[in-house]
Amino acid sequence: MKVLFIQSFPCIRNWKLANVLHDAGHEVYLGQMVNAIDSHWGLPLECYKEVFFLSSFVGLNGIINYFDIVHCHNEPDWWTVFAIAAARGTGPNRVKVVHDCHDWIPGRSEVGIDVLASAIAANTLADICVYVSDVQRDLVARNTGSLQSPALVIPNYPLASAIPDDNQLLPKLSARDGKKHLVYSGTIMDRPGSHRCFVDEFSDIMKAGFNVHIYAPRVPDGYVKLQRGFRESMHIHGNQPYPHLIHELTQYDAGLVPFRKGGPADQHLDTGLPNKAFEYLAAGIPIACRSGLKQMNEFMLSQASPVGFQYSTVDDIKRGMAATYAGIDRHAFVFDDVVKKVLLPVYEQQGRHLQYTMVKSGQLMTPTKEMIDMQCFEGHGFECALYGRNHAKDLVFESYLAEERAMAAESAVAESKGNV
Repeated sequence: MKVLFIQSFPCIRNWKLANVLHDAGHEVYLGQMVNAIDSHWGLPLECYKEVFFLSSFVGLNGIINYFDIVHCHNEPDWWTVFAIAAARGTGPNRVKVVHDCHDWIPGRSEVGIDVLASAIAANTLADICVYVSDVQRDLVARNTGSLQSPALVIPNYPLASAIPDDNQLLPKLSARDGKKHLVYSGTIMDRPGSHRCFVDEFSDIMKAGFNVHIYAPRVPDGYVKLQRGFRESMHIHGNQPYPHLIHELTQYDAGLVPFRKGGPADQHLDTGLPNKAFEYLAAGIPIACRSGLKQMNEFMLSQASPVGFQYSTVDDIKRGMAATYAGIDRHAFVFDDVVKKVLLPVYEQQGRHLQYTMVKSGQLMTPTKEMIDMQCFEGHGFECALYGRNHAKDLVFESYLAEERAMAAESAVAESKGNV
């Protein structure tokens, strides 16, 4: 099948799902507003048949009929609403729209009525909804009054290909220097009040004698300043490409999930099962999770063998680090397995399975750097643009050509009427 992924700022979950679909023989196309997969996350694009900039409803409406499934990853939720509206015009054998609810946006911050309306519409009108946890699915059901069926749950497990073999595990740093090494992998901020601001917490952890390692795509100034005061115990490693990240994590003693509740993101934190938690387990290291995160705490308590500990204070971390976690199964949570079991059968049932005729005209148009910097192309006469994938006879490009010709014909008619 031909599957269109839409996401303004593409993320790792998007990329992981594209890999599974690609390996299963499907063609995945990515429409985005920011080229985040390669430039921000440093991930290869081979899992996508084509990557293009999608900047408006007009552009989406012009290409949607070429796909069997449209899979929208939030945020924002309005892309799902746009896709639902565009899908209504794709004929009796209508293209089906998937809403992949990475986050329930109204539970993450205070939002306006437009954002709330988009969230409710996306979760109740899409043909298929996907959630990252049971708690998130149930929260959305309570806030919207109902859920579309099917409502699937696909947690943020790691890809099978990213889990290292036993003979690839790195020696523990603690065996070398006798100190405990904790690691945090993911986005960090230094803005006070953000649930991703850990400057004070990391400072307290290091004062207690632990080493802290950070893998993040961007490192704000607050952490650089903190490192100057803890030169021996704070280590900033920058971004590690996902295919190699879990291998790197194997050398540490525990992985931090340090999100602190007490702000507008509380509902979001309660419903999350973050990528990092399962990456830590795939590396064979226990999770050090802050207390009070409902879904994370339920997950940890539900496991037959301890997979980590919860903490509120540094003393809790000391006690948790003194325990042993020999029962961690590094292959217990695999993204590929869940997608194949839960999502692909629904794709096969609801996808259109269209037969396509390739149009043999044109070459790819690569936007200039100025266009890419703008992230919006209406001013240059087109609504979506392809770049950098070298497919000379691609249907998305052909649909762009058709749209361009239609716009040119409409302009010619308008000019002729104006000259009469």
